[in-house]
Amino acid sequence: MVERADKTSRARPTVRWMIVGAVVLVVVLGAVTGGFRFLGERALYATGLWIDGGSPTIAPGTFDQPPDPAALPVAPGDPVLATATRASGLNAEQVTQSLRTADLPGGQLFGEVLDAADGRVLFDANGSGSGTPASTQKVLTTVAALQLYGPEHTFDTRSVLAGNQLWLVGGGDPFLTRDELTQHGQQAAAALKQRGVTQVQLGYDTSLFTGTGWNPDWRGTYTNMVTPTSSLWIDKGLVTPSVDSVGVREADPSRKAADVYAEALRGQGITVNGVTAQQAPASATEIATHHSRTLSDIVEQVLVHSDNDGAEVLFRQIGRSGGRSGSIADAQTATRETLQQLGVWTDGMKVVDGSGLSRENLTSPNTLTRAILAASQPEHEKLRPLITGMSVARAEGTLLNRFVEDGSQAGRGLVRGKTGTLTNVHSLAGLVPTRDGSMVVFAFIVNGEQDEYRTRVWLDRAATALATCGCRG
Repeated sequence: MVERADKTSRARPTVRWMIVGAVVLVVVLGAVTGGFRFLGERALYATGLWIDGGSPTIAPGTFDQPPDPAALPVAPGDPVLATATRASGLNAEQVTQSLRTADLPGGQLFGEVLDAADGRVLFDANGSGSGTPASTQKVLTTVAALQLYGPEHTFDTRSVLAGNQLWLVGGGDPFLTRDELTQHGQQAAAALKQRGVTQVQLGYDTSLFTGTGWNPDWRGTYTNMVTPTSSLWIDKGLVTPSVDSVGVREADPSRKAADVYAEALRGQGITVNGVTAQQAPASATEIATHHSRTLSDIVEQVLVHSDNDGAEVLFRQIGRSGGRSGSIADAQTATRETLQQLGVWTDGMKVVDGSGLSRENLTSPNTLTRAILAASQPEHEKLRPLITGMSVARAEGTLLNRFVEDGSQAGRGLVRGKTGTLTNVHSLAGLVPTRDGSMVVFAFIVNGEQDEYRTRVWLDRAATALATCGCRG
């Protein structure tokens, strides 16, 4: 609750001590359980009272007697972070020297750093070579989807009717929930009643995407990490909804969605005389539509949580572009062609899936950095959710629990990136302001290092080295 400006000063000490008490409480809770040490920190981050390695975000004396209102400054204070500029002039040798402060991991390194001002290469370690990217592949999937559909696009789940035959038509909404589908069923029931229809045969249509839902290049052990891709499901096909997409899957996610929809119809007094999988005719009349969240929001969800299911649905949506059928092969072709049109494709790459689960994917740092660079440019505003969707170091998503080791902590709150992790495969791609206010784009892929933790720490330290670099020369 925010204290109104017109409250008397007598009310302020009570509110002030309430705030002090809350802060003390979260600090104590965080200190009591060592395993949850960051609890107190996270709470203080949320209140704006803590910034690792930074200046206090509250002025000394804040909890003293309130000052005379006439003495308060009227001009806004300095920003917490200086605005990054697009001025060129970064020195490649200094950037390389800065990266050398982080001990290189074993295995094979593919890396590149660009000056965001002019696209100049500042660091190149086989940057045009292609390695297994793991989940940084999602950078390419989301940028291709944004390029093809635009950030405001939605994927619509529809109810269509012909006589007493009703169809639930999947539109490839990756994050359709049980509650949303229930509400859609209730809207469809109201539309049926308006037409005097009180009993229906129900069909569910999953024809938007063709071919197998399970990518043949995925390992069989990935069944708890991704659902066979479908244009119709609820809660990503998970038995128990989870933001990180890990868990047991429904045996038939599309049928489960149809059953939930049928239940919603029955709850509104509509008799459902059977549920079958079948394609709706083009002549059927649309009676209700549920719009997904915007593609911008979907992209941000896919990136910040590294959502495999969402990425694979977007991959198939890419495969629907240009009149294609939405098969895996169509998605592979359309992704490559879109990246070529954007001018970011590198010869020698290979696109197998949208999530990066397949080890057969081959991606170059050069393509990752140029895709991110394009999304940061004013002329590519529709690609901007690629930037806003990346996790912030030690603040959210897949970077929430990163940047904890010595040599990486200064990157907290500064590095914005997309992670990638498979066994013996680690990657990080993103952008970060340097100490002197410039902006750099980076991508690092490490394949084959047996020490998983060492590799991950190196990626954090390398990104931090860029953040702390005074590299204008």
